[in-house]
Amino acid sequence: YNQRTYNFYVFPRPLNRAAPDCRFMCQASSIAFLASQGFDFNKLFTKGIPYLTTTEEEKLMKRYEEKQKIRDEGLDMIPISEEDKPQIIDICKKNRRFP
Repeated sequence: YNQRTYNFYVFPRPLNRAAPDCRFMCQASSIAFLASQGFDFNKLFTKGIPYLTTTEEEKLMKRYEEKQKIRDEGLDMIPISEEDKPQIIDICKKNRRFP
């Protein structure tokens, strides 16, 4: 058997606007040590693997499931006034006929 070590960078970058955007804090002495050892900070920030804590993941999943439930139930996302409904219905009919 051959065994080799492999390192990968993790960085708490938000995947989208719904994901939490946490603060990234570090000690100056830690940065100095990593720099002296040839650590690639560019790779950390540009190619680092994003992650969530268990709590953040649960909150994001709950929010996603709530949005999906609203979509599945077909609830109106934007309220339409009675005055505008005929025009909206007409537009929807035209869209259905569009090839």
